[in-house]
Amino acid sequence: MNSLEQDRAALAAQERNAREGQALYQFFKKHPELDMQANENLLRQHHHGEEITLETLEESAAYLGDRIASKSYEAVERAKQHEAERVEESRKQEKGRLVAEIAGRLKGAGVSALAIEGEIRNRYAHMNNAELQAKIDSLDEAARLRSMTHSELRKEARANHAQPQAPDLPAEYIPQRIKAMTAPELRKLMERYGANKVNERLGVQPARKPGISFGVKL
Repeated sequence: MNSLEQDRAALAAQERNAREGQALYQFFKKHPELDMQANENLLRQHHHGEEITLETLEESAAYLGDRIASKSYEAVERAKQHEAERVEESRKQEKGRLVAEIAGRLKGAGVSALAIEGEIRNRYAHMNNAELQAKIDSLDEAARLRSMTHSELRKEARANHAQPQAPDLPAEYIPQRIKAMTAPELRKLMERYGANKVNERLGVQPARKPGISFGVKL
């Protein structure tokens, strides 16, 4: 076997491993009470080298019957609770990071430490992560606009006017769905439909453009 054939064989093996890994993930997600390494080993052995799919896993599990170990209901519920706690802890850590970013931006904008503390306590502590990320984007945009000259603002206004408008945000993106998004998902949504449309759906006021939004003649 030459090097090209070896490369092709290695790639084919990697692709198969990826497919089988996805099939096992889907199977154990459907049957969390069976999600144990011993069961995975047994199922793999039962395939005798044949490719593993979700369908063949179901067939193998039915054939093996009692030889497949099963977690107790209590164990499954504990696993679900632990996962929920892990997700909640991750959400809290992300919220702390976002609030710290907002505090840093406000401090950089000259807001007093006392005022920042009050804002965090009375406003940002009650926002979800999607709203906090939207606020960060709004502060960044406001800071960018403040750093521009009047001439630069006029030039950007003309450029924005010439650009095609972003598509409308689909109705299925209700506030609850947007608020449940991760920061990367929210950024992707804003890139596609525009930050203003997402903020508007959330009820967050977009940053106002100095020299433009106040009716200055261009």
